[in-house]
This record gives sequence, C-alpha cells and structure tokens, in this order.
Amino acid sequence: MLSFASVHLRNLYFSTLDYLQITSSPVFALSDIPEHTATNFNNLREPSAAHVPALNISPTSLPPSQTSIFMRRELEYTKSELAHTKNDVAILEDRCKMLERKLRDTRDILRTREAEVEKVRKERDRERKRSRSGSVPHYPHDYKADVAHSRHNSDTKPSSHHARSASSVRSPASSAATKAKVASLPTPPALPSASSSPRPPQSNASTLGQAEERARLKSSEAYLTRTDSWSGAQVLQALQDINTEIFQFAASATEVCAFSPAIVSARSGQAMHDTSTRLGPRFTRIIAGRDHSQDPLLVQWALQGCVAVCMARALSAFCFGFPAEADNILSQIYRRMALAEPQPTSSKWRALTHRNIHAVYPTLDDYAVQKLTDTIIRWSADIFLVSGCTSFNDPSSGNALLSTSPPSFASPSSSPPNSRPLSTKPSFSSLGSHSSHATSSYAPSHASTTTSANPGIAFIRESLKSHFGDLIRRLARSATKLATTLREEILSTSFEAVAVDHTQAYDAASMQDIMREHAFTAQSTPGMNGKTNGATAVLATTELGLLCTTRIGNRESVGDEDVTIEKRLILKPKVVLENVLEMLDR
Repeated sequence: MLSFASVHLRNLYFSTLDYLQITSSPVFALSDIPEHTATNFNNLREPSAAHVPALNISPTSLPPSQTSIFMRRELEYTKSELAHTKNDVAILEDRCKMLERKLRDTRDILRTREAEVEKVRKERDRERKRSRSGSVPHYPHDYKADVAHSRHNSDTKPSSHHARSASSVRSPASSAATKAKVASLPTPPALPSASSSPRPPQSNASTLGQAEERARLKSSEAYLTRTDSWSGAQVLQALQDINTEIFQFAASATEVCAFSPAIVSARSGQAMHDTSTRLGPRFTRIIAGRDHSQDPLLVQWALQGCVAVCMARALSAFCFGFPAEADNILSQIYRRMALAEPQPTSSKWRALTHRNIHAVYPTLDDYAVQKLTDTIIRWSADIFLVSGCTSFNDPSSGNALLSTSPPSFASPSSSPPNSRPLSTKPSFSSLGSHSSHATSSYAPSHASTTTSANPGIAFIRESLKSHFGDLIRRLARSATKLATTLREEILSTSFEAVAVDHTQAYDAASMQDIMREHAFTAQSTPGMNGKTNGATAVLATTELGLLCTTRIGNRESVGDEDVTIEKRLILKPKVVLENVLEMLDR
C-alpha cells in the first residue's frame, strides 16, 4: 500500500515540475523542453513495461515523517471502516432477532389456524358420513327380499351350512328347482362399490360439492382467526386507569365546592328526579337531606357512581355515538349471533361491522367524546345542585369564589339565605331561584323550582366545564378508545364493564365493598369487609368491574340446543353500601 502511494506521489512530482518548466517560457515550443523532462513527460503519457519496475519504490526510500503520516492515515481509515462494520453487524443482528420473533409468532398463528381448520375438516367429514349413511339406494321389492335372503344364508353358522349342503346332496331335485327359480328372477342392478369408478353424474356432483366446500372454508378462513391485539392484562389496566380518572375528577370537584347548610332543603325537582333515575331514590334522598359542608365524602361517592354508570352505558353499547335505535338493533343481532355462532365468527362480525361504521362516519369518535363529556357535566351538575352547592373555589388562585348564583339573577327584594331563621324554609335565591319553598300546595312549588332553577344549574355546568372540561374530555376519550379496542381488537373473547344496579343486594362473590380497605370500619361497622347482615342494599358503584364472556365450542347451535357460555369476573366492581351511614354518623 505504501509503495503504491509513493509511486503516485513521484508521478505527481514530475508532472508538476514539467508543467512549471513549460509554462515559465514566454513562447511554448517542444524544442524548449529539456530532454530529460520530455522523456519523463512522454513516460507519463505512454508508460512502457521497462519503466514499471522502476516505479515500485519501497517505503524506506521516503522520509520517516511521510511514512508515519501515511501509516497514521491508513490506521484511521481502518478504524473507521471497523466501526462502520461493527455498526452494520449490530443492525443486522437486531433485524435477525426481529425476524426470528416474527417467525415464531407466525408459526404459532399457523399452528392455531391449522388446528382449527383440522377441527372443521373433522366435523365436515362426520357430517358427510351422517348424510351418506342416511341415503340408501332404492331397489325393487323382490330384489331386496332376495338380497336379504342371501345375506341371511351367508351369516348362518357352519353347522347349519353343513346341514344345508348335506340336504342339497340328498335332494338334488329340490336344488335344481331352486336354481331354476333364481334364474327366472330379473337381473338386479349392480351394487355400488368403493373399487368401482363412480358414474359421470355422481362424479360431477361430488366435484361440485368439493368446490363448494373449499370455497366455504376459504371464505370463512377470516372468521376462524383468534389473534388479539390486546391481552387481558392490558384491558384490565385500561379499565383501572379509567377508574382512577373517575376518582380524581370526583375528589377534585368536591374539594373546590362549597356547601351551605342553610339551603339543604331547597332543591330542584327536575334534578332530584333525574338523579333518582341514575343513582336510585335512596342515595338521592341521603345526599339531599344531609349537610356536606364539613365532610363531602357522600357527594364524592355520588359523583363516582354517576360517572361510573355513564361509562358502563357507553362501554356496553355496540357502537357508542351511533343513533340509539340502530345501536339497539345491532346489539340484538350480535347477542343472537353470539349464542348461535362460534366465538370467532360473532367476534369477527362485530369487529368488521364496528370498523365499517366508523369508515362511513369518520367523525363518529369525536361526536361520541363530545356527547359523553356533555353527559358527565350535566349529571354532575344535578348532583351538586341536589347536594346544596353554593360556590366553587377557583383552583388557580385558591381565594376567589365562583358563586353559583350570579348577581344579575338575584332579586333585590329577596333577603340573603343566612338572614332567615333556620326553622323556616330558606329561599332558593343562592341558586338563581326567587320562589319561596314554604308550606304551600305542590303545584306552585313544583312550577317555581322548574322555571327559576335554570340559572343556577346552568352556572354550575359552566363552572364544571371551565375548570374540569379537560379532565372530563380526557376521561371520555379514554372510554371511547377502550370501547373501540373491545369491539375491534379482541376476537377470542368478549369483555364487558360491570356496574352494579342500585336495586341489587350486596353479594361478596360478585362485588366488593369500598370500605373494606379501611381496617377500622371492618371492626366497628357491621356489613364491612364483605360480611353483611342479611341483604344489605347497594347505594352506588364507585369503580367499574370487568367481566369476560366466552362461548365454548366451534359448532353452530341448532334450534334450542344448549350452548356453553363461560363467564369469568376478572375485576369486581366496588360499591357503597347503605350501612356506611352508621360509620359516618359516629
């Protein structure tokens, strides 16, 4: 390598020298070029074999400084090439590992698919055998009798066979008569045998049937796959994250809310009615009849239960955000298909239908998120109105109060709520109402609450939207994403979010008491720690549970045939029991 570089440097040296000597003269002529320079110049243009050996100059002929420079450059170049080679080797090793993982996953998928296809083939063969055994060839009556008679004679014991042969030897006349009768019978058609070739019509029919079977298997190949993009642990973690976000919203909202005991009995009739349909009449009466200014824990549980019910309804829909009538029809079709068809078939149909609905309506997810956000804000505002909310603390400053009754809605003639004695019914002016909730008939009172309470409930909704809108919107987006995953990405089973209805009694096998985590309540309060006295009523669900439902078997159900459905409760929902009031009153 060094000798070759030295040769090039020497050629460059002579070329430069010749060029300088030629251009130094004012008039360029070949005669002015010295003889040795011209010779070198000609040697550069037309090298001969005689001059080639002279170019192989050894490194020792160069100065030591140039030799060290050349060696250093060669070393640096070699090091850089080695570093690039190592980097390429590392990249190729990573690619090899990735390809090996993909190959293993592909092999596992192929094994699973081959096993499922083999099961389908076995079931198809059994069905064919049953259909073939049910079809018997039709023959004339005389021929059936003769064949049965011959089979009966061939199946008799050897002793009877010897007896018949002896009798035939003794009576040749009778055997001759029997032969004459058999000869007079019509010739029966040939029996179908496995060795004989089938007839042309039967061959065409069998070929057509096989082609149909292959086409059916190919078309249903997409429905036989059970590959899931999400695992059960990932679904469980996603639901637990939603429960955590629900708890954070409820705790933050009740922390910045101020409650007044002076307006405990002044409530909006419409808000009471709506909250009763969501949480039940018992829990609604409890939060409406208690003072929450010192401990708003019941209001926090009510918010958690209200949002949990809203999330459970969203996750139980076939396609959240779709019109209710169409969604109910699709849900009924899927429930019927889940019982009649194998699990991969019904799950694949649900995934394809859900995906194509979103393809037709691209903005359906955004609409669903906005709808769920508005619903949570509306339901939460009803709970705050029922529980006696008077103002919201500004989370940014911590000092300013956002009153739920703007001054523009207050009546100048109405006195402040705290100026009235507690024995009388307070006014509803703090929530934008100017009607007196005194002892009057039901009709005027109901009319006043429904007409004049609108400013207060509207202001509560605006306050929740301005301070907790981002948190609620993030919660709604997480629920929508989880609903899409459960519908499209999981085919081997079906996951459902579980919320306990307020009409059910407590069952330790299917739900968990929220106060079980507190050791002091388990010792002091009966009904805690999963042990109840009789049938304890459930007030609300604070955290959602997770139920896994799987149809066992790959065979279609016919008629009223029993179907095996496996249900596993992966995560128990947490509930608030009615006897928790005993602990709060102590």
